[in-house]
Amino acid sequence: AKPHLLATAGSDGECHLWDLKRRHKTAHLLKASTAGSGAPVALPAIAFSRGGDMLAYARSDDWSGGAAAYEATRGAGHANDVRILLLDPSGWEKREAG
Repeated sequence: AKPHLLATAGSDGECHLWDLKRRHKTAHLLKASTAGSGAPVALPAIAFSRGGDMLAYARSDDWSGGAAAYEATRGAGHANDVRILLLDPSGWEKREAG
């Protein structure tokens, strides 16, 4: 585990990694978007694996844009899901697990 690291995510689809000891952003991990339109998709939940080498994240509708935005996102082919991001601490390279 890496207790000095914090991951943040939100309705803008952005996920960042922060170093709490140094008080700065270490990495931009991902920007979730719909495949069709590229519109951002909210990341309402994230969690590190016990060893800190994986980050699970949920991609979901958050209704922040109301019914019209929800329908547009669904129309662009978005489906709520959970994905895993494999983290490489040597430079914080990342790749999405299949």
